[in-house]
Amino acid sequence: MGLLKVTVASIVIAGGALGLTGCSGWTPFSSGTGSATATASDLPAPATSEPTPSESALDAPTPLVMGCDSILSLQDAYDLNPNLAADPSFDIPAQLGPIIDAGGVACAWVNLTSNQSLAIGVARPGEAWVERAANEAAATLTAVPTYGTGSLEGYFGVVDGVGIAETIHNGTIVRVVSQTFVEPGDAAQVMELVLSNVG
Repeated sequence: MGLLKVTVASIVIAGGALGLTGCSGWTPFSSGTGSATATASDLPAPATSEPTPSESALDAPTPLVMGCDSILSLQDAYDLNPNLAADPSFDIPAQLGPIIDAGGVACAWVNLTSNQSLAIGVARPGEAWVERAANEAAATLTAVPTYGTGSLEGYFGVVDGVGIAETIHNGTIVRVVSQTFVEPGDAAQVMELVLSNVG
């Protein structure tokens, strides 16, 4: 059981473990808002983006500086499934567009034996952006207690066949996206790991 090699594959989360089905690349997701390519390393550089002019009504968010290995480490990925690896080059799915617009980062992990993908976005954009994100999540997703308690807000929904899990806590927005999520518990293990890493 060694380190995972980077390649294109996919992930399914069911019953606390990641399962496998076949498709290719990011085709399960809507067209992305951009693309990201990693340098030659075990983990890709996170995708980032500057806020668009249309967001001028909000305070410009401070871009988050965080590597993909800080969001989900090699050991985390291995613990989820020994076949899970970082994707060095991916199109950012549209579901993570708001995270990128908020100055956040987006990363992808894929399974070495199939072609479904997991994408994770994290942002710490400032109070105005967090408030807007909370309002949008409440309007488009369903509030769930699955991902934590107290001041942590958790949301889940399936939009256009893609599962979206989101948390907002202490100014940090975490969004986890996979075609394989069909109910809140499907994303719970990944969300727990990410939350423990990003605080």
